[in-house]
This record gives sequence, C-alpha cells and structure tokens, in this order.
Amino acid sequence: MAITNIEYALLKRLRDSKFIVATPSVLELGQSNWYGDVPLDTLAEDVRKNVESESEAQELLDRLDDLSKVQPRNWLFGVADVFWQTFLGPHTYTAIDLHGIDDRAHKFDLNEPVPLDQQFDIVCNFGTAEHVFNVYQVFKTMHDLTKDGGWMLHGLPFQGWVDHGFYNFQPTFFFDLCEANNYAPGIFLYAETSPPKVVSIDTRATILGMAERGEIGPNAMLYTGLHKRSRGAPFKPPVQGYYGQRLDQDSAERWKTLR
Repeated sequence: MAITNIEYALLKRLRDSKFIVATPSVLELGQSNWYGDVPLDTLAEDVRKNVESESEAQELLDRLDDLSKVQPRNWLFGVADVFWQTFLGPHTYTAIDLHGIDDRAHKFDLNEPVPLDQQFDIVCNFGTAEHVFNVYQVFKTMHDLTKDGGWMLHGLPFQGWVDHGFYNFQPTFFFDLCEANNYAPGIFLYAETSPPKVVSIDTRATILGMAERGEIGPNAMLYTGLHKRSRGAPFKPPVQGYYGQRLDQDSAERWKTLR
C-alpha cells in the first residue's frame, strides 16, 4: 500500500483525462504511504501546476517542505496526503486498514462485509486484495461501496512477488470481472516498478502477445481503472472467459499454448 511511480502516473492520467469528478469522495483499502521513487521535487512541481488556489498550493508546498526536512514519525503517510490533495483537489478521504495511522482509517477486516453506510466516487485497491484470503468479498465490497458512475482503481501483482501475499492476479480476472458487472475498463496497464515500465493493454491479445515474446518481467503488476456503469446492480462473480466460451478463437488457442 504505497504510492509508487505507477500509482502516481495513473492518478495523473485520470486527472488529465477529466475522468474524475470535482471534489471526489475517496476510499482506500489500505492506507497508503509514499514509496519514494518519485522525487519530492516532482510532486512539488505538480502542486504548482494542478492546485488552482495559490494559498492552498502554498500550504501544500510548505507542508511538503516541513515533512521532508523534519521527517516525523509516519511522515511518508503525510507526503501521500499531499499527493492525494494535489491530484484529487479538496476531497473526503477514508481508509480501511487494520493498521491505519489515524482516525480516518477504519480497522475493519476485509475478509468480512464492511459496515460503512456510504458510497464513494473513487475506491482504491493499491496492493491490498492479494493480502486478504476472502478475495471475493474484497471485490464485492469495492462494488458495493462505489457510487454508480464512480471508479474502482486496482494495482495488484501479476507475475513474481514470491510469497508477497495469498494471490497473484491474471489479466483474465479483470477482463471477466468487467464483463460480468458491466464495468468499463477506462485504463488497463501492465507495469514494472524497477526499472519503470508501463504498457497499455487494449485487448486480451496485447498481453498474450507480450507473454509469447517473453516480455513479462519477473515482478510484474497489473493496474486498472474500472468505471462502474451499473445502476444498482448487485455484484456478480465472473465465470472465466475461456470456460464461459466468450474468448475469440485466437485467444482460446493461445490459452492452450501459453503455459
């Protein structure tokens, strides 16, 4: 649960594309801190570019400067707060984290239904779902707590990450999740953090072709921004596309050969 260069690029792209409503309500599964692979000078420059109010921008710059100089306990969480404020503007922030650092973080077990009585414009899952055994409940919780028209943002391990969590996630997971619940995959990215590499995944064929060419790294991630278009429809667990006979012939043949 950290803001790396990939999360940074994802939120920046969502903002620049004007996908996100003004003053959104945000829920994070896992209260994020600052990873440190984006220079603080880059964040400061984006504060100047993106925060329209001069006084608010200066307040964030002063806070960022103080955090970097003093480095108090949990200061990296404070830098993450500056990041959220920069790219989402004035907003409400809530987290679910058994080890959350402040009163914005509810200490709920994500294996169980979450007793929150509100929905959010953006629900983020940056490296949390793989640590929760009841992964079905995690994705149902995200669906239930996202407003119609809102966004569910995921960043999860794909290949490698040995013993990092309970699960890695395959591309078909997200393609089939979208089809089952009528989500629009506004953004779908393959990513590696070191060295940085990001590839846009337009179709199943894109990632299958990468696998055939040996372009999947040893510690790879998948990032998605899923737009919830349903109007009150309950969460529906997907059937894998291959077994549901929804794949085109080429993808179905590759399913047999890519081992």
